[in-house]
Parts: sequence; C-alpha cells; structure tokens
Amino acid sequence: TLALEPALRTEAVREIEAAGPLEDGQAMRNALVVSAGRQAQVAERARVLGERLQLGERLQRARTLARWVLAGIAVLVSLAGFALAGQSVDAGDRRINVMAALGALLGAHVLTLLLWLAALALSAMGVGAGGAALGRLWLEATGRLTLGRGAEGGALLRALTSLLDRARLLPWVLGFASHAIWALSFLVVIGVLVFALAFRRYTLAWETTLLSPETLVAAVHALSIAPPWLGFPVPDTAAVL
Repeated sequence: TLALEPALRTEAVREIEAAGPLEDGQAMRNALVVSAGRQAQVAERARVLGERLQLGERLQRARTLARWVLAGIAVLVSLAGFALAGQSVDAGDRRINVMAALGALLGAHVLTLLLWLAALALSAMGVGAGGAALGRLWLEATGRLTLGRGAEGGALLRALTSLLDRARLLPWVLGFASHAIWALSFLVVIGVLVFALAFRRYTLAWETTLLSPETLVAAVHALSIAPPWLGFPVPDTAAVL
C-alpha cells in the first residue's frame, strides 16, 4: 500500500482528472522509467503532476494549520460554554436550579454523543458515512482555509475523505475531533462554575410544577452517588423536601 501523502496525491489527481485528462507527457516518461510495478508507476506519475499542481505545498499547509483550525472551533464552542454556565447560575438571586443546570450543561453533550453513536452504528451496518457534525465542520474548514480554492483544493479534500472512508477510519477521525472540541468546552464550563462556587455563595434549589416531590428526591439520590467520592456533602430527603 502507498504511504498517506503519495496515496493522497494519487487520489487527488484521479479526482481532478474526472473532469478531464491532464497533460502528462513528462509525467508518463518519468513513470515508465520506474520498474517497481504498476502501482509505483501510477504514484510516480501522480508525484510529477502533483508538483506541477502544487499539491505537496497545499498538504504541508494543511498539516501545519489543521490544529489551529481545531483550536479556533474549540474556542467558539467554549464561548458557548461560558453562556451555558451563565444561564445555569442566577447571579441575582445566587440560586442554582439543579435540574435546569444539569439539562443546560449536559443536554447538548449527551445529545451529540448519542447522535455520534447512532451514526457510528449506521456506518458499521453500511448505512451512511458516520462521523460527527463538529468533526465534519473541522474537516471542511481546514480544507477551505488551507488547501486553497479551485479544483486542486477540493480534490485533495475529497481524496482525504475517500481514503479515510475506505480504511474505515473516517468516523473515528471525525469523532475524535468532535469529542476533543466538546471535551474542551465542558472543561471550560466546569472551570467557570468551580470558580464561581469557590468565591461566591449560592443556594441549590429543586423546583417543579408538574412532578411530585418524591420524583425530585429520587433524582437527587441518583445524582448523589459520585459527589461523596470527592468529599462533597449531599442533601438528605428532608433537605430536598
């Protein structure tokens, strides 16, 4: 099998030539000199054409800037995390509605995790390509910002997606990027809340209009399993009621 960069060049050239053949006189002469087999000749032809199309420079730029694109998206999601943390803490009354805070802080994370697992399961069954929305956003943004415009940049992005998909790595790469972004956002939210709770006094509140008090008691008991492991006190039934 070809290494990643030669494979990307070869696949990108194939994508470009889907719209029409390239002038390849010199590339074919170089390829015919190679005696290591047809696959090596195809790779050599793609290398010569890739140099002419500056595919190597585009790939190098993408490798350098991809992490910064990922960090930029993480910063944007973290800003949303700040907003979620602010909505969970009522600065005026110094009260935190526990259930509303959990829904605001964990709802989006749980939903996107379930969607990713569903996409991964469908991909394993051969339905759809799998992946995650933020991961695809990162891949598309990296392609548009680093690979350049024109047929060459689009061909490289399609080539990368195609190769990862054939190797069954696309859902995992996209999932890793998406989970990294969400994890950073969650850490930012936790950091904001810990800072607020460390230096200001808040009252935890359990409020309901439709549910019975026993439902809230059961919910609080379920949520009280892990906090004692970290040394945090938990309310008893009488305190909740």
